[in-house]
Amino acid sequence: MARKDKPTRVPIARVVRDYIDTHPSIKDCLKDDLVNLSALSRQIMKDQGLASMEAILVACRRYKDASPRHNERFIKQTLAKSKVEMSSKVAIVTLRNDWQIYGKLQGFLRKALSEGHVPKVIQGSKAITLITDENTAETVEEEIGKTNLLGFDKGLVELAVTSPESIRTTPGIMAYLYGSLSSNGINVVETMSTYTDTIFIVEPQNMMRAFEVLTRCIQA
Repeated sequence: MARKDKPTRVPIARVVRDYIDTHPSIKDCLKDDLVNLSALSRQIMKDQGLASMEAILVACRRYKDASPRHNERFIKQTLAKSKVEMSSKVAIVTLRNDWQIYGKLQGFLRKALSEGHVPKVIQGSKAITLITDENTAETVEEEIGKTNLLGFDKGLVELAVTSPESIRTTPGIMAYLYGSLSSNGINVVETMSTYTDTIFIVEPQNMMRAFEVLTRCIQA
């Protein structure tokens, strides 16, 4: 009779590390020494079905000691030199990612630029997304064809955070901004980052709240 292999036991240190790494709020507080390690150990023991409180506590201490200090000070230094701009009547147009689209898209972009509009283009594996003003978006269907259209959302709001070049070498800024919006219950419909601009598209009911949150981020 063939012997059954015993399931491989995952080391407690790895379970603890994976748990903390997938809970950003705990990870940040741990770096800033704001977490009761005993309480955290009990929570991990409960969530992961582990039995050894002492081993979990040791693993939490080692994780904390090995973690670099939170670089929030550097994040705030960069954001202090940033500004937030808001635009309404924004539309998102989603197109099939097909090589034939690009020829038609070139003509549309040329026309939009000649009229003083600058659509933002995001290429994904299955779709092409255009972020532009509502009037420009209305011409997409006639220029590219209805069959190539996957989605059309309008009446949205764009918030653009323009930062100094130091944003490119300061880790954690994107997570800081996204986390601030998320913790305030604000859903980001679409987002992109280009050079020193970080752009968020939100629904109109979240417009003022999102603006206030991002403004606090750069004034804190």
